[in-house]
Amino acid sequence: EPVLERIGRMADGWMPQFPPDVLAPLLKRVRGYAEGAGRDPNAIGIGTHAALDADRIRITSGEWRRVAEEYQVLGATHLKASTPMTVGVGVNEQLDVLSTWYEAVAPVVGDSHAEPGGPRDAQHTRNKNGEDR
Repeated sequence: EPVLERIGRMADGWMPQFPPDVLAPLLKRVRGYAEGAGRDPNAIGIGTHAALDADRIRITSGEWRRVAEEYQVLGATHLKASTPMTVGVGVNEQLDVLSTWYEAVAPVVGDSHAEPGGPRDAQHTRNKNGEDR
């Protein structure tokens, strides 16, 4: 609880690692602490993160869109995703998953708030000849 109080009282932003249903009551408390400190609770940026782990790598676009919408309702200001370097999951498959995620959530959160992993970032994993690094 002291951490939530400090976030509400002092932080410019918070990057919680919780699904929307767990995050909702925590954000309510953080915003209450912000109001108690005389701050605008909506001025605290909320950067959420989706870890596309091996168990969730096949999640559908519709599910990711739904999760992005839930974060948006909570007031998240940024949404990003990452994939682990899982044995048996190659770079191309990870890029495909991230591209699918990006295409699903960009219409919800807007192009500037969906961070890396979208098609615009795919070139960072390839050399100048377009080959995988």
